[in-house]
Amino acid sequence: MEAIEMLQTFNECYGKIQAIAQNPKWLELSNRNDVDSEMKTHLGDVLHYLEGRWSALSRLLR
Repeated sequence: MEAIEMLQTFNECYGKIQAIAQNPKWLELSNRNDVDSEMKTHLGDVLHYLEGRWSALSRLLR
């Protein structure tokens, strides 16, 4: 896989996970009392890590 393909894949994953994080059904589920209270935090962490790798990779491509 070429670096540009990796960058595109990170971008696609980020977009899909961001869409989940903003989805009303996800927000409803993650706010319930009978699920892991850290669900939103974990999803936010994934977005943060993807953004970090995307940034590092994009710097290498410049």
